[in-house]
Amino acid sequence: AILKTKELWNVGKSQPSPCTALFDAWKRQGHLTEALIWSRYQKTSRTKKNRGLIRYLKRLMSPESKLLAKKYESTLGRPQQLTNTANYTNEHPFTKTIVHKSLLRLVNRDAKLAAKLWSEYQELFNFSIEQQQAFSFLLAKRKAFDYEPSAAQGLLALLSVEKQTTVIEIVLRQHLKNSQWQAFYNWLHLLPASERLSNRWQYWQARYYQQSDKPKDLYLPIYQKLALTRGYYGFLSADFLDKPYSLE
Repeated sequence: AILKTKELWNVGKSQPSPCTALFDAWKRQGHLTEALIWSRYQKTSRTKKNRGLIRYLKRLMSPESKLLAKKYESTLGRPQQLTNTANYTNEHPFTKTIVHKSLLRLVNRDAKLAAKLWSEYQELFNFSIEQQQAFSFLLAKRKAFDYEPSAAQGLLALLSVEKQTTVIEIVLRQHLKNSQWQAFYNWLHLLPASERLSNRWQYWQARYYQQSDKPKDLYLPIYQKLALTRGYYGFLSADFLDKPYSLE
């Protein structure tokens, strides 16, 4: 029951009023810790709807945590402040969260600076595997969207297969957008086989063959197979072959 109450309390939103009595009894028994308060605080998004919850959590904090919360809000708003590493060398465990969350925020504002600061803060903090992967994934996506495929590829080894696939597909779409057919084909083979053989990427592989003046026997069988399927890429293939759509 104590564990379930802890999980119910530690969420990034206000809970229904019937939970109040349960939470009050749980707190009186001494189960609410500073770490739990901070955990819920950093989970709570900074929206108008959550202002009351954030004020409530701050009232529960110790004076030291209230100061860290102020720094957290300030740094999230202006993550470039992280360039002054001397302000973030506090050994308090919450400081690592401030740095990590703010670096994630910085990636989409200044990816180059975020990567530089990440290297510096890795010397100061022992980031968890989950924190490392979260940063690497966000940075890889940013590099992919910014059409820096080499930089994105350099981060793939740090990611799970699922996250690798997400980044690879972003790069593939960017190559298509820029009509870089050979680069597209090279990246296509970085996809797991299950994804590469999907209707979407089979269609675009056929388009690569066609655009690159490859023999028709490379792309026609793909179009013919896809044209038998009901769906977007099946219809595109049927259009190319001037055949009726498969609607079954």
